[in-house]
Amino acid sequence: MSPSDKRRSVHQAAATPSSSSALRSSNGSRASAIIAAPPRAQLHSVSSSSPTRAAHEGESNAHEPNSNPHLTNSASSKESTSRSSAAKGGSAKDKDSSQLIIREKDEKIATLKRELAGMASEFERTLDKLSHSESETASFWQAKHAALNQQFTRVDTELQLLNAELEIRMAEREEMRESLEGMRKDLGDREEEARSLKVHLAKMKQWISTSTRITEDQTSDQQFAEIMMKLMNGLQNWVISHFKKARLVIHSAGEEVAKELARLVPTFEQVASQSKVALLQTIVARIMVEVVFEPYFAGLPDDQSETLRQHEHDLSQMLPAEAINQWRASTLALVRKHSANTIREHTACLIDGGVARLNQVFDAITDTETTTTRDQAARAFLGNALELAQALAVQKAQFKVDMHAILPHHQIPYDFATMEDVGGEDDEDLIGREVLCVIFPALVKTGDVAGEHLHFKNVICKAKVVCAAE
Repeated sequence: MSPSDKRRSVHQAAATPSSSSALRSSNGSRASAIIAAPPRAQLHSVSSSSPTRAAHEGESNAHEPNSNPHLTNSASSKESTSRSSAAKGGSAKDKDSSQLIIREKDEKIATLKRELAGMASEFERTLDKLSHSESETASFWQAKHAALNQQFTRVDTELQLLNAELEIRMAEREEMRESLEGMRKDLGDREEEARSLKVHLAKMKQWISTSTRITEDQTSDQQFAEIMMKLMNGLQNWVISHFKKARLVIHSAGEEVAKELARLVPTFEQVASQSKVALLQTIVARIMVEVVFEPYFAGLPDDQSETLRQHEHDLSQMLPAEAINQWRASTLALVRKHSANTIREHTACLIDGGVARLNQVFDAITDTETTTTRDQAARAFLGNALELAQALAVQKAQFKVDMHAILPHHQIPYDFATMEDVGGEDDEDLIGREVLCVIFPALVKTGDVAGEHLHFKNVICKAKVVCAAE
């Protein structure tokens, strides 16, 4: 039963006093019946009990043996008289006792009513208190239940989300595992490829370090200019030292020597008439250029040198000039390094051939004879020229040792940008003057140190010339 139902039953009990009074009267009657009988019942019981008792006594007296009838009658009359008087006195006493009992019962009933009213009031208060407490408890647990239900719903939702996310993560894990396996396989392939590339790179580095030697082989323009000046001074000193006092006997030279002299210096007659030393220097410079600087790579046999020249020509049909310059520098540097013995042997033969050509011409056109000292000096400056030629060949830039051939009836005017007169005259005075002979070649560079920008040209060393007299 809910607290509200209990309160309604209490109020209904209080609102029906007749039923409660009937209940109380019935309860009181039951209690009175238990305690004592009503007065009338007591009187009736006394009157009914007296004849019964008298009958029993009469019977007992009648049955007694040797009884006296007269005595019996007198005794009976006395007894009946005493009984009637006693009955009257007992009736008054019973009436008083009944009233007393009724008053006591009424007092007890009033007391019980008061106690019942107090108990009902206490019960109602306790019931209200319990109802209020139960209502608060119910509200508390309802709120608690709602909070727990909400928390449960939230946790259940989160659990569902976590389960869904777990499924996604598991799927991603499987994908990542498959991807990891693939990546491990790729990694193994890459490592194998890396090892192969490392081996290839090591071979390339070894090849580069032993073949190109770019840093070591590339020489500055200033160094080449200094080497050219030293070479010119060596050549000039050789001519002056060994032919200063010699006389020219060109007219007594043989036909073969005369042809060679005309090929080397087409204007030899004009030059000889103006300067003997200039003619001799021109002959030495021309032979030096033909022997040392005109071959593709000085020091290689002629067939090998021509083969490399043909390779460069073939590559030039497919590759740009910059790539050709790099190929030439790398290839000749490799040849220079790994064919040192062959180059050394052929270099000695080449120098000996150059010395022999010099001796053949000079012995024929001068009154001097060949000496060991002169030959050694010639070998020295020809060897220096050959080293310069090899150094120029391994450069990425294009270097050319240029020695113009002065032909008869073919005037070449003086150019101060590429020429330098050995007579000591000013360039302004020599402008437009005819060049008689070239006693030392010029060194011209095309491109930069990397073999690129081939439109750039730089005269490293000007040609030494002798201009015709005015």
